[in-house]
Amino acid sequence: MFTRSALNEMDEMIMTAGIRPLLQQSEKHAKIGDTIDLYKLFHYVTFASTQLTDDIIGDIVFGRNFGLLEDDKRGDNMALWMNSMRLLHMRMYALGPLASKWIMPKLHECHRKAVEFTYEAIRIRRSTENPRADSLQRYLTAMEEEKVERMTDAEIAGDMLMQLSAGSGTTAKCLTWTIYLLSRTPDVRARLLQELQEAVPDNDTEIRHAMVRDLPYLNAVIDESLRVYPVGSGGAHRVVPKGGVELCGKYLPDGTMVTASQYSVNRSKDIWEDPIMFKPERWLTQDSVRREEMRRAFFPFSMGVRACVGRELAWMELRVVVASLIRRFDIEVLSENDMTPVCYVSISPRGFALTSRLVKRTD
Repeated sequence: MFTRSALNEMDEMIMTAGIRPLLQQSEKHAKIGDTIDLYKLFHYVTFASTQLTDDIIGDIVFGRNFGLLEDDKRGDNMALWMNSMRLLHMRMYALGPLASKWIMPKLHECHRKAVEFTYEAIRIRRSTENPRADSLQRYLTAMEEEKVERMTDAEIAGDMLMQLSAGSGTTAKCLTWTIYLLSRTPDVRARLLQELQEAVPDNDTEIRHAMVRDLPYLNAVIDESLRVYPVGSGGAHRVVPKGGVELCGKYLPDGTMVTASQYSVNRSKDIWEDPIMFKPERWLTQDSVRREEMRRAFFPFSMGVRACVGRELAWMELRVVVASLIRRFDIEVLSENDMTPVCYVSISPRGFALTSRLVKRTD
């Protein structure tokens, strides 16, 4: 579904759905010297339209671009449904669907509309000739060719909605933290810009994933951003298998649920030198033993069979957006932003904003 080969086929779709409109919005604000809320562009969290990553995910999952970057007033219902993830994390789901209908009627209605949108997308797709190769079509084709077990429309809709909710906010928050951290470390930003200038000499060139996929410092910057502010910070829960296991001198019987907090692991002095510091160069060490130790403790997309299925898509978006913005603009993040990290499922800045001023580069 989200393999590298599949995403290569979707490269143009990703550019059209979100990245080109993002850059057009950025160019417009830079030209008039106005401030811009990059957090809003990446992912409008509360009761407004989700933007960059949801347009991309909407196109890839449903084949239907929400058009949120073009029209700031569209997508309010979809955004409110996305925001329900915060309420779910606060255990509101314990009230059940009937109670939530009365206690949170607007949220309940938005969820209903999101489900209707999904069923409509499935219905339209089944009647479409020469459909595009997006996520929904891959599901339907695989079932028609009997490569996978047949699923009901309800099961397909559930998977599509999960891809939509899981595939947007996390990537958007990582983009926010990455731009913020780069704004606070001019030496890191200068080194990244130099690498990008060598790879893309003309700053008006449209950056595609193949052009920046293997840039070592760009990858190190994103890795380090994911280490300092791991957006999926809740940990990955696992159950001790039959027979039990001994960990760090403690015996855990089978059936015990265990987890590890990414935020805590990523700040352990036993693993990381200067763990609080944003130092992308740590990932470029020539010490293979040290590098392997860091990789073993680093799991931003979880590990094993339960690792994030959309991690390759996330990496594609992160590389292209960060490279495009840094190569094309000088970005000043204003001091008015409250960037205190808070956790609602994933780590967000308390101010839910990244108000910035962009200046178009000429070199």
